[in-house]
Amino acid sequence: MSRAVVLRSVVADLNALVEAGTLGRWALCGVLALAVWGASRATLDIDVLADPAQGHTAAEAARELVFKGWTLVEHARYPGDPVPEFLRMTYGGVGVVILVAHRNWEVAMLEEAATVPWQGVGIPSVRVEALAAMKLRASGPQDLVDAGSLEGLPGFDRGSFAAWKKRLRVRGSM
Repeated sequence: MSRAVVLRSVVADLNALVEAGTLGRWALCGVLALAVWGASRATLDIDVLADPAQGHTAAEAARELVFKGWTLVEHARYPGDPVPEFLRMTYGGVGVVILVAHRNWEVAMLEEAATVPWQGVGIPSVRVEALAAMKLRASGPQDLVDAGSLEGLPGFDRGSFAAWKKRLRVRGSM
């Protein structure tokens, strides 16, 4: 299965969970989000930030995705960790990591997400300034490069970026 076909299926399946009331919202938040915003970097995985709908859990979302042909590799919960809960899944041979939104700033990223047209499909994505702050927060060498490439995009709002850095308690710059 081609990556474009997998991506279309992932988008359709996650949107179906929103429509069914299992997920509240979802948005790309990793390297593929970089590409959607115009700062390409090769990757095979798809990283998503999502919040279960009121009264639902990430485990329920995982069960529904497995029913749709996804494979659950791991459902991890680490209270107090920088990533307290995630689903590591695969679909069509592509890894999909669903980070479960628990913190207020993660929920805010979902609330502010924008649907961006990419390869013929509209894909919800974390706003570019929030994504840059998220990359700075992760602070790995490639994350810092990624954040810098986002800063150079047309329309990058430095004020919004500064607000996201403050919200995520990120010091320093790209």
